[in-house]
This record gives sequence, C-alpha cells and structure tokens, in this order.
Amino acid sequence: MPRCRAPVVIVCLLAAFPLVAGAQATTPERVLSLGEVLRLAARSHPSLEAIQADLQAAQEGQGIALAGFLPKLNLEASYTRTTANYAARPGQDQATDLSEPVRNSASTYDWFHFGAFLSQPIWDFGRTLGAWRGAREGVQAARQGVVLNRLDLATAVTRAYYQVLAAQQLLQVAEFVRQSADLHVKRSKGLYEAGARPRLDLVRAEAEAQAAEAGVRQARQNVELARSSLLTAAGVTDRFPFQAVVPEGEEFQQIPPLEEALQEAQAARPEWAQAEIAVRVAEARVTSALGQWFPVIGAGFSVTDAGTRLDRMAWNYGVGLGLTWPIFDGLANHHGHRAAKAALQAARARLRTLDLTLREQVEQARTRVMEARSRLVPLEAAATAAQEALRMAEERYRAGEGNAVEVTDARRGLLEVESYRARAFLDLGLAWADLRRALGRIPEELRPAASDHASGQEAP
Repeated sequence: MPRCRAPVVIVCLLAAFPLVAGAQATTPERVLSLGEVLRLAARSHPSLEAIQADLQAAQEGQGIALAGFLPKLNLEASYTRTTANYAARPGQDQATDLSEPVRNSASTYDWFHFGAFLSQPIWDFGRTLGAWRGAREGVQAARQGVVLNRLDLATAVTRAYYQVLAAQQLLQVAEFVRQSADLHVKRSKGLYEAGARPRLDLVRAEAEAQAAEAGVRQARQNVELARSSLLTAAGVTDRFPFQAVVPEGEEFQQIPPLEEALQEAQAARPEWAQAEIAVRVAEARVTSALGQWFPVIGAGFSVTDAGTRLDRMAWNYGVGLGLTWPIFDGLANHHGHRAAKAALQAARARLRTLDLTLREQVEQARTRVMEARSRLVPLEAAATAAQEALRMAEERYRAGEGNAVEVTDARRGLLEVESYRARAFLDLGLAWADLRRALGRIPEELRPAASDHASGQEAP
C-alpha cells in the first residue's frame, strides 16, 4: 500500500486502492472533477435563474420608487351624447324662480372634451425619498441574495462530491476484501484437498467470500446513490456514469487564525451584508413614516379643449400649486412611525445576533477541519499496520502455522481501519466545505458575474 505523509495524505488516500495488483473495479465512462461539477451547476441549476429573476424584480422596484420624483403626464379624451336640461340650485341663480315648473327635453347634443394634465411633486418631507432609499437597498439585498445562493450551491455540491469520493473509496475497500476472500477460498480449498486443513476452514472461507460479495454490491449501490445525489445537487437531470477524483490544491493545511477568519467572514458573507442592508432599509422606512406627518406639495399644469362640435371648440389652460396636509388620520401615522422605529431596533439586534452566529460557525468549522485532519495521520499508520497484519496472517495460514480465525480477524481489522479512514476523509472534506461556507468563499466556477454587482439607479 502506498505510504503518504501527513501534508499530502488527502491526495493519496484514493491512490491506496486497489491494495494489491490485479484488483478490478468498473471504470465509469467519464472522470468528473469538482470544478467540472461546479461549472455544470453554474449552467444547469434552476435556483440561479430564480434568484437572478428576483434581482431583476428588485431593480424594477427601484425604478418604480424613482418614478415618485418624476412628473406625471395624463392625456384625456371623451365624447358624450347628452341632454342639456338645466337644473337650478338655490343661491346659484338669483334670477330663477324656483317655483316655476322645470322644462325637460329628451333632445341630445354632442359633447367633446380633450385635456392634458401635467403634475410635478415638489416635496413630501421624505416620503418618496425614504421609499426610494428602501428600494435601492432592496436591490443591494437582492444582489447579496445572488451571492448567498451561489455560496449555498457551491457548499451543497462540494459536500455531495465528497460523499461520492468516500463512497468510491469504500467500494475499493469492499472490492479488495472480496478479492482477498476469494483468494483465501482458493487456498483453503487446496489445503483441504491436500488434507492439510479441515473442511470447516473451507466452509468459513466460502461464507466470508459470499459476505464480501454482498458488501461489494452494497458499496456499489451506495456509489450510485451518491452520484445521483451529486448530479441532483448540481441541477443536472441527466444521469451518466462518472468517476470522482480527489480535488487537487485543496488548502486543508492553510486554516486562517480565528480573528482573521472572523474578519474574512464579516467581509465576505452575504448574510452579514444583508443584515447591514436591513438596518439601512429600516432607517429609510423610519424617514418615510416620519414624512407622513407633513404636507405634500406639488405643482400642476392643465390644457383642455371642449365643445359641442369639433369645429367649434373652446380651449382653456391652468397652472397651480397644491398642498395636502393630513391633519388627523385616526393615529395611523403615529402607529406607523412607532412600528418603523421598532423594526429598526429589531434589525440592529439581528445584526448583533448574526455576529454571534458567524463566530460560532467559523469556530466550529475550523475545529472540525483540524480534528479530521489530525485523525487521518494515525489512521494511515493503522491502515499500514492492518495491511501488514493481513499479509502475515495469510502467510502463516499458507505455511500451516496459523488458522482461519487469524485471517478472518486480520481482514476484518483492515476493513474496519479503512472504513474509519474513509469516514475521516469524508469528515475532512465536509468540514472544509463548511469552513469555506463560513468564510464566504465562493469557488471561481460559481462566482457571480460582474454585472450582478453593478450599481443601481441613482436619485435625481
């Protein structure tokens, strides 16, 4: 079995199998690296399309909020066929005798009316400005949502990829155990036929060989299930055989110090950016709610053209200023302002809570990486010793000095050690994926495009 030193133990773990010459394994049609799977996810996963559409919707929402600063122009045109009966009103026409009978007629006349109305908001004491600022921060939050989605997708794909690697390694272990058991059956049969060993040894060897065959079939099924889960995590609907390979250049040894890791997490994690944005959105809503107490000032201009015939129309125009001031609205503004201030307080508290959460995630991920990495070194030595123990047990059995129980125990010991080592390798891969997630590191294959970080619309 190849011997690997601690700094490169991950790279040579899967190279340790097959353990003897001639070990057979089914070679899939395609070798799929982690980078290739991440690129597949970048092209195929529907969540990326969904989150990009969410970003577009937020950008359009900012445009809607920006419209509150701009003038509004409305055009009107109407035609009415109407009667012309006059209805007097008290105090409106002093010359009219209200006691006289009303003269009604069913005759109708044409009435045409055309108009253009232009209005421009002047100032509303922060209502529109606060809404626009909130929408602008919403776009920033949506951009961070894109980053968060890609970070989560990269983590899910990476974890699933290491599940495939561990399943493949356990399959190699199972195939080696089956090969060893088959070889032991042949030796036991030869020794039994030569009268050197009892039939019990042959029966035991055949039972172990059958159990080893069942183990191989189970391990193959686990590999297929892990591969299916990986393709699903990458958003790939097609199923095809492939072989996962240990990623090269994984920096398992380069774990940043705790304080540096925390600073990196706060700078890169999209959740932290979203929490800060939520505070700014809450501040903008407080400003907007406060503006509800004050008047809305606007200007208007209108042009109309009306008459009973299109060739006999009378035009008019008007220019004016308007002020609307809600004096009392049933205390709705009062409660709305208090609700906005409470939401701001909650957003600030959530930011402090997230600081605790980030610290815990970084600390735990760093600890798991270091623990799994340290576990691999003694397990490698144990695997080498178990391999040697099996070789010696088989030699003693072939020489007539040992018994079948020794061989069985040695084989089981090797299987147990290799299973532990595969588990440690998987734990290290998963812990490393979690550490990168905690630090906010997105693989190059899944980093958002530069357009996702473009600035939003600016206020006039």
